[in-house]
Amino acid sequence: MFKLLFRRGLIALCMILSATANADEPFYRDQLITYVVATKPGGGYDAYARLIAPFLEKHLPGSRVVVRNVPGAGHIIGANQVYAAKPDGLTLVTFNTGLIYAQLLEREGVRFDLARMGWIGKAAADPRVLLVSTAAPFHTVADLRRSARPIVLASSGAGTAAHNEMRILAEVLGFPVTLVPGYAGNEAEMAILRGEVEGMLGSWSSLRPFVERKQGRPLLRIGGDAVDFQDIPEVGDLVTDADARSVVAFIRAQSELGRLTAVPPDVPADRLATLRDAYARALADPELHAQAAQLRLPLAPLDGESVAGMVRSALSPSPRALARIRELAAGGND
Repeated sequence: MFKLLFRRGLIALCMILSATANADEPFYRDQLITYVVATKPGGGYDAYARLIAPFLEKHLPGSRVVVRNVPGAGHIIGANQVYAAKPDGLTLVTFNTGLIYAQLLEREGVRFDLARMGWIGKAAADPRVLLVSTAAPFHTVADLRRSARPIVLASSGAGTAAHNEMRILAEVLGFPVTLVPGYAGNEAEMAILRGEVEGMLGSWSSLRPFVERKQGRPLLRIGGDAVDFQDIPEVGDLVTDADARSVVAFIRAQSELGRLTAVPPDVPADRLATLRDAYARALADPELHAQAAQLRLPLAPLDGESVAGMVRSALSPSPRALARIRELAAGGND
């Protein structure tokens, strides 16, 4: 009898939770949802958003989701625009973790507080790799350290995760670097092929085809499983100084927050719950997984509540680590 009552109670609880998660679903019927990508078309963020958008429609019956690119200032312009948008649950945004640095470092133009945004979830972890052209004379990090001149790397712009992390890594690992801004999406790869720059720091999911075409040579990685990157050293294995290791740990944590999606502050709780539920269902959809595999876009989804906690943690480094990050990010000759 107890087992029967327990089973009935569990079923009832599941029904209540399901009803709660979908309580505002009728609101989204016949609604237009704008999914802002805070960078130009053609890069990884754009690819993930366009992969996910139709599955959000599928799991928000009757809705229509359109992707809109709002590039500029290292994702800051798109983030500012969505942060100030009406909190009605009809505007979503995806941007890179460089905005965590932008907020911590109090970059000019930042008009958002990431801790106040509503977090819908994340689609992937985002290991980064530093790669150079296969025509470049660098084969290891040791070669970079021995270089008598700066290595010239592409950057999408000051304030992006890759820009900040490259400046920090160059200081921590002890090699000269010049960062050339203005290369967003796959423009950096084209710049490498044209010989305008020698390499770049970017996400492995975006750069893997470039490497497999023998056009890029990875020298190090940030994050990722050693099994998947057997011949690419992890940056944590290249530093021994305690302060440097704490900074590297902070950078590595950002790689776990890949392909984030958020909404403006103060979206009603029921609509936030509905969006989180639809996003989770979309990322669990077998058809989405099949398409992601075809596109070679790795998935490591996480729910919105967990992402919110990770973002709050990232925005609260120890005072010593923050001071070191500010010192290193302010350095460099770019």
